Amino acid sequence: MRINLNQLSVFYCAGRYKKMAEAAKALYVSTPAVTMQIKKLEQWLGFTVFERGQGPLRFTERGQALYDAIQPIFSNLDELGQYIQDLVQSEEMVLKLGTHHLPGNYFIPDLIAHVHEKYPALRVHMELGTQDWLLEELLAQRLDLALIVGDLPAGDKYKTKHLFDQDLLLVTAAGSSLGTRASIRAEDLGSVPLILQQKGTGARRTVLEFLDRQGVRPTILLDNLSSDVIRQFLGKMDAAAFISRFIVQKDLDAGLLHEIALETDAPPLTRFYLAYLDSQYIPMKIRYALSGVDGFSPSFRTVAS
Repeated sequence: MRINLNQLSVFYCAGRYKKMAEAAKALYVSTPAVTMQIKKLEQWLGFTVFERGQGPLRFTERGQALYDAIQPIFSNLDELGQYIQDLVQSEEMVLKLGTHHLPGNYFIPDLIAHVHEKYPALRVHMELGTQDWLLEELLAQRLDLALIVGDLPAGDKYKTKHLFDQDLLLVTAAGSSLGTRASIRAEDLGSVPLILQQKGTGARRTVLEFLDRQGVRPTILLDNLSSDVIRQFLGKMDAAAFISRFIVQKDLDAGLLHEIALETDAPPLTRFYLAYLDSQYIPMKIRYALSGVDGFSPSFRTVAS
């Protein structure tokens, strides 16, 4: 019996990704080409390998048995392909990391130092931009990793590695009229003049989603500013803003800013991730970086006002 390895490879890829279109993308062929190879395989086998129907691909009983039998073989081939790719790239271990400027000011140096301690040969080149821009650059493969604040937009183009979470605090100037308030109900936030972060940032998206969940229509006094600039404006007007704790902790400790506690069971959080493209092969430099961040615990530094 002569085995057609190409057909088995296509079947393995379709079973792995659960979608003909995704298998086609991974194999750099058209979706009809994948479908044709699966049909030829079924004709040769004399049984169907996938159930017919809508949605993700589901194995038939014998299709599952065949996939289980070939999976270790093709998995080893994947590893061989990765090894060859790494061998080709071993001369250049430069990781392109994209981040917003605020993480770059406060904890990215510590994160890179943490990774460098484990993998001294890995060099990091940083690019700064808004979160939307970072994802565009990541998708265009001009970045290897992007630091993401908040959840990614819906879709399956990216994978993420969670780093840590931070509170988003509602703060105002200690001397403002709002500075006398100890707390506020989440549903009453519409009465508080707010200053919002830049468009395209994860912090802004998190704040607006939180307010929407509370059914609050915000009163926006100023818009499209960085968190560091917002800190300066809070000292000059009666307004409040949601800012990550690590950015304002120094000002809170110095008595310059005042935290208004939120009366809610689900306060907003900023979640920090590293995002990378969902690909069959993850380059060695990216795998080094993802492994290198394990155990990282941020000790947030402050920057000059």
